[in-house]
Order: sequence, then C-alpha cells, then structure tokens
Amino acid sequence: MLEPQSTALFIGLMLVFAALTWWMLTARPLVFRVLAACLAFLPAMAFGVLAVNKYYGYYQTWGAAINDFTNQGAKAGAGVPDTDLTARRGHGTLNGSKSYLSQAQQQGYPIRLTVTGARSHLTRVVYVYLPPQYFQPAYSGYRFPVIELIHGQPGEPPRPPSTPRECAPKPLFPQRFPHTLDYAGVT
Repeated sequence: MLEPQSTALFIGLMLVFAALTWWMLTARPLVFRVLAACLAFLPAMAFGVLAVNKYYGYYQTWGAAINDFTNQGAKAGAGVPDTDLTARRGHGTLNGSKSYLSQAQQQGYPIRLTVTGARSHLTRVVYVYLPPQYFQPAYSGYRFPVIELIHGQPGEPPRPPSTPRECAPKPLFPQRFPHTLDYAGVT
C-alpha cells in the first residue's frame, strides 16, 4: 500500500508536513517552533526524493531500493559460458550443447553477468552480447571491442534481451554512414 510510488504515501507526507507547519505557527515557546520547523524538513525532503523516484520510475518497491543499496539484488552468472571450440565447425559445445554453439556461431549469444566495480564496489547485473566470431576458432586470440549501453541507473531493462538482434549494436546515423557494418542483421 505505501510503496515508494504510491499516491497514499505522497498524501501522507503532505499531511505530516502540514501538521508540523501548523504546530510551528501555533506553538508559543520558541524551542517548539524551531523543533517543528526542523521536523517539517524531513517529510518535505522525503517528498522530493520520492517525487524524483516516481518521475524516473527507479524503485517500484521498498525491497528493490533496499536490495540496490545493499548490493543484494544482483543475482546472475559469474562468468562467460563454458565453451569448447574445435577447429572444425559442427564440433564443440556451448554450455554442453552443440545446438547452442551452432546458433551462437551464426547469431552470437547474449549472456547475463554480475559485475562489481573495482573502485565503487557496486554490484550490477549486466547483459553482454558475444558476437558470432567469439565462438569461431579463427578468433580465439582476438580481443573484442566493447560497446556499453547505459539504459538508466538504478533500475533494470523491462525484460532481458532474448535475441541477438536485441543485443547487437545499432548505428546511430545509418543514413550518414552507409558503410557501417551490419551487426547480426541489424541495420
């Protein structure tokens, strides 16, 4: 009922602020007036923080906010998938499956990882798209470039990417740069 984006919470904060303001105006001793003014600041501040949260849609529940601040919401795999490549196409496995490897060698493979910042020590779940070349023996020593998509923090995308087409980078201005590569069929 009183989740971070609920209307009832906003109305409650306004009522508490109004009551404290009324106490500040009607109290006789100066000590009580100052105390009421200081206490009135707390619901006003909470209202502002929660209004920003509601506008940007950061936290839908208190649990999501607590998990984000305590780094307990990030649950995902610890590393890249187990890949056994061989020199010949059609042999080898991806997470123990030949069909996954065959598909990954044609379309790439999206994975979900947990990453902890070296300096910030914040832990986040990230989605990584491994291009088809990652699964081809000819590129086994190649270091692939990274493109980072920042969808907005804190929060999550509405759903994890399910196809390589959703993960592949898209050119920003394809009409200006017609020579831009076609990434996994996305133009």
